[in-house]
This record gives sequence, C-alpha cells and structure tokens, in this order.
Amino acid sequence: MIGFNHVISGVIIGSIAPLPAVPVIALASHFVMDTLPHFGKSEVFKPYNKNFKLLLIFDALMCFIILGFGLCLIPDKKLAIIAGAFFAALPDFLWLLEGRIKWMEKYFWFAKKIQWGEMPDGWTYELIFFALMIVVFALII
Repeated sequence: MIGFNHVISGVIIGSIAPLPAVPVIALASHFVMDTLPHFGKSEVFKPYNKNFKLLLIFDALMCFIILGFGLCLIPDKKLAIIAGAFFAALPDFLWLLEGRIKWMEKYFWFAKKIQWGEMPDGWTYELIFFALMIVVFALII
C-alpha cells in the first residue's frame, strides 16, 4: 500500500484510539493493509529510477498534507495523531535496510510474503481505499 494510505489510517487511529494503544494498533494496521490488493511491482516505477523518485516525492507530500489536515482538524489529539501516522508508515522505511542487516531477513521475508496483492494496476484499489478512509475520517470529526 502506498504511504499516504498508511498515514491516513494512522491519523484515523490516532484520532479514535487511546494514546497508549495507538503505536501498536497503527503498526498492526500497516501489515493488515499490506495484505490487501494494492499498487506495486511496476515496470515504470522500478526502485530508485526517475519515476520512482517522483512517486516518492508525491507520496511524501501527500503524507504531510494528510497529517497536517489531521492535526488542524483534531488539534487536541496531536500527539496521538503524530504517533499513529508515524507507526502506520514505519515499516515502509525499513525497506531501506533490506539486504543490509542480516538479522532482519526474516522480517523482510514476512513483509514480502503478505504483499501477495501488489500489482501495477493496483492504483484503483489504492484510490478506493483512500476515498473510504476520507469518508471514515469525515464521520469521526
């Protein structure tokens, strides 16, 4: 799943869950979401080519915009929202360590295994999920 979908889920979790539980629930949400069909394995967006870097920039901007909206709309839950967004997106940052830390090999095996639904045309699923999360967020604010 693309980063901004993880972040919007983390913002929602931070908005409704008690703060001590937010990191655990948000982290778990990441792996649940990665089991759903989503965008990936694209010939156009091979890791670290120009298109991939542009996608990362777009995704990062969307993540900050979503986080900003969450913080502005529910200011009394700032810490929980930040924690939710951070922990919901955290596993994607771990991919930077793939092949570099031997003891994490089993984690990467697991992370790849659950992403059975990655597909180049998975944008449709990503956009549907994002639209549903916007509706959920609108209902809780």
